[in-house]
Amino acid sequence: MRALWLVCLTGPLLGGCGLLLDLDAPSQSLGATDAGPTSFPMDGATRDATRPPEDGSTFPCTSSCDDGNPCNGVEVCAAGACVPGEPVSCPSDGIDCTRDECKPDLGGCVSVPDDMLCPAGGYCDRETGGCQFASGCTDATCLSTPCVTASCNMASGLCEYATFGCSAGEECCAGACVPLGCDDGLECTIDSCHATGGCGHAPRTGACDDGDGDACTIGTCSETACVTVGVRVCTPLGPCWTATCDPSIGTCEDIPLPVGTACGLPDGSTGSCDAFGNCFVVGACAAGWEDCNGDGICECELAPPASVSRNACCPYTGLCFSEVCPSCCAPPA
Repeated sequence: MRALWLVCLTGPLLGGCGLLLDLDAPSQSLGATDAGPTSFPMDGATRDATRPPEDGSTFPCTSSCDDGNPCNGVEVCAAGACVPGEPVSCPSDGIDCTRDECKPDLGGCVSVPDDMLCPAGGYCDRETGGCQFASGCTDATCLSTPCVTASCNMASGLCEYATFGCSAGEECCAGACVPLGCDDGLECTIDSCHATGGCGHAPRTGACDDGDGDACTIGTCSETACVTVGVRVCTPLGPCWTATCDPSIGTCEDIPLPVGTACGLPDGSTGSCDAFGNCFVVGACAAGWEDCNGDGICECELAPPASVSRNACCPYTGLCFSEVCPSCCAPPA
């Protein structure tokens, strides 16, 4: 049980001291047969923490959509379900005998030497920037490509490579300087470099930012464009709450209705909202609870669970106090 001691000052406005408030226990609903409140108590708070919204009629994603794989894009929650992100396109390292690929177990993009990409008898040497030959090079074995010029150094027996000069933030693709990863700036395309055809931009599916500045709208890729397909729905916690989606961050905010607002109970009868977002029946308190100040709310739990002490209503202050502090309910001087 979380508890908070309030040390009160004596005076005309404050009667009693050492009030013990149970911050975990909800106020009990009224009614002799009432088993509890019909909505979630907020421990005296006026607003719940923000929470993910329900997209449409389905329940929201209850946990992070991240599958731990850095190579298949960033997963997001859309329409109540996790959807895959855009697969990672690894930029070229400029060495023609390496495979630039994304390895989940290595944490992302790596360049892996592949001797099979070299002419017969060659091996891939990342240190020198390309294929080398144990028996020495010749002009015929040092092969140039659209992005790399190769020549044989007869003295050293090594192929020497000069990469196609591109600016920062660019790479060579099929003999032309292009943005890293062939990025076309469109969220709904999968960008990649093809050795013979240059950059390719295949359309993708899945969630996207529709760019309207409202985080409560739902965007999805259609062809290469992001279109708005719906609005995130926030379901109130109960009959004594309102729920709205915050357009700046896309999460639901829960706000209790004013005290005394009429609310519907499960049996079809009408109740009243308390300060904690509970809908209660006006009547006698359930067993183990008392209304200390006559406001119709049973706020004093006489024997809180897991507590070594008991509580009681102080007739002098109208407050709930703990028996471990008898002076907290002293008659006024």
